[in-house]
Amino acid sequence: MRRSISIILLLCLLCVTLGLSARASSTEVESAYEEFAPLSATFSQEEISNSEMWPYAVPDRTVTLSATPENTVFSRLQNQIQAAPAGLVTHIVIPFHINTGQFTASDATIVGVRPGATVVLIGDHPNAPDGRSVISDTHSGTIISRTFRLRGSGGALVLRNITLQKVAMPGTAQSTPINAPAPTAIDQQTGTGRGGGVAIENGGVAGVASTGGGHLILCAGAVIQNTSTDNNGPVDVQTNGRFTMMANSLMHTNAAGNSGGAVNVNTNATFEMHGGVIRNNTARGENVNSPLMRAVGGAILVQNGGAFIMHDGEIHHNNARLDEISAAPSATNAVVTSSGGAVFVTGRSPQRISSFTFNNGTIRDNSAIRTRSSGLATGTSAAAITARNNYRAGNGGAVYVTNGARFTMQGGTMHNNTATNQGNVINTATAVNGLNLSNGGGVYLTGSGTTFEMSGGTIKGNHAAGTIAADTSLSGNGGGIHAAVSAQIVMSGGEISDNAATDDGGGVFLTGAGTAARMTDGSIERNVADDGGGFFVPHANLSSVSIAQAFVFSHNVARNGMKIDSNLAARQTQISPGTVTISDWNIVDEIPAGSENFVQVSPHAFTNYDINAEGPRFWRVTYETGSNEGTVSARVGNNRFPVPNDSFLPDGTELSFNAEL
Repeated sequence: MRRSISIILLLCLLCVTLGLSARASSTEVESAYEEFAPLSATFSQEEISNSEMWPYAVPDRTVTLSATPENTVFSRLQNQIQAAPAGLVTHIVIPFHINTGQFTASDATIVGVRPGATVVLIGDHPNAPDGRSVISDTHSGTIISRTFRLRGSGGALVLRNITLQKVAMPGTAQSTPINAPAPTAIDQQTGTGRGGGVAIENGGVAGVASTGGGHLILCAGAVIQNTSTDNNGPVDVQTNGRFTMMANSLMHTNAAGNSGGAVNVNTNATFEMHGGVIRNNTARGENVNSPLMRAVGGAILVQNGGAFIMHDGEIHHNNARLDEISAAPSATNAVVTSSGGAVFVTGRSPQRISSFTFNNGTIRDNSAIRTRSSGLATGTSAAAITARNNYRAGNGGAVYVTNGARFTMQGGTMHNNTATNQGNVINTATAVNGLNLSNGGGVYLTGSGTTFEMSGGTIKGNHAAGTIAADTSLSGNGGGIHAAVSAQIVMSGGEISDNAATDDGGGVFLTGAGTAARMTDGSIERNVADDGGGFFVPHANLSSVSIAQAFVFSHNVARNGMKIDSNLAARQTQISPGTVTISDWNIVDEIPAGSENFVQVSPHAFTNYDINAEGPRFWRVTYETGSNEGTVSARVGNNRFPVPNDSFLPDGTELSFNAEL
């Protein structure tokens, strides 16, 4: 005997369960001694790593610096550098530590290397654990000092087993630190000008021609604990200068007042990183009742046609940090930003565009953070404060690119970087039209002509997050990449994965007129956000986005649930990725909306999990019967369209189950 049982269900914000089981579900996210070859050489990376191939390893002449007389040691070092003959490699061995501030004035630190000369400073301290010699710039107060100011054209200064730091070494006489080990505890000194490190400049000194900048090479050397209170980091690479950093080299715990915590690359200068580590550097600003303050490029600032090329190495735990330490009464039109926790790239010169090329290596655990103390200025009451049209942001946890600059990523990994806007602004009694932003956990792009080209590598595990008290408007968009104001994304390979946004666009967030993305290959996978788990774009911008068949979306999640817009997907023929998150399940959609004409549609990306979609939430429905217990069918709408097992249907749909026993 056959019996027919019909059950009518209304899909809503409840999981639906039969003895045959119809239910809603969603996927959850789980959640570096290499030697130097000159830039003009054509050696391979294997040849560079072989010390026998290092063109500077065998000197034409060698000088060992004497520790006495003590009061002329640094000036004698400067003279030896400037006297090095053109066309030859000169090694200067330094078997002790040097405190430069004891013997020289700030204007005596200018060093010129003759065109075509190469000078290698070699640390050889007998009692230091690694033989490393430390040159300390101990100037303080208002003296604008550098350990070296390298000027001239075509000459190179190589620091091998040398550490530059703006701190006092133990001992007051040169005879003391000769036998002293390298310090383990150091009190940092801060001047009000350009403190410590090296300035590589266009300009001349006596006897040295100048048609361009010099070349500094850090080879198993270090630049540590130098502080500058202006915008020039401890390695300040100016017009046409070059800086090359090799493996086993280190730059750490340096700081600049507002930008470029470790390196400033300016006006057609070039920085090439072949290895080593840049870590724990800070570009820091403090805002006290000021309408404009910024902190940008926690490790590296690239500007005015500068170029940074990263071949290998690691950049980690740097931060662009701005501390807004008091509230400005009736603050209006304030701009308070921290941008580019590791690298900030901006603008161009008449000759070339500022650029960052990322070929290999790792950029991780950097942050762009804007903080706010909760206290008011003395004598100010909360009731007296109005904050109007203010813009506060911590954007680009790893890299910030703006003003027509270019970022090219061909390999490497960028992961665990964070854009954060923290603090407490509940002390403002009135907040009008304010914006508090923390966008682009990995990369932030903005401005006409600004371009990001990605052909390889991974942007992974980055976070756009905000933890500010509610007062105005807060957003944390673009866990991996945030693009705005006519910036362009061109992606032909690589992976954007496991990123998260507090708000929208877990992988990529794109907004603003003229902002565009063209994706021909690569993938966006396992990202999470409120809406647009993989990719968020306002629908008004959809005509500026193209995604090819070869592109992959996979396992992205939207916290606000599945919202499927099949009508929109059908109209956007230029957006047609071949692999999407909802690919193994069925989509049953009402086309057109409100017609009760249900059809099964091909999998597509406009599901809110991959690309943001508007409309009702969809629920996943499954059903089954036991063996030899009959059949179950599901139908929906006036046409009683058969609903396959494991399908997605819109919220509010009437679903009829029929069981035949």
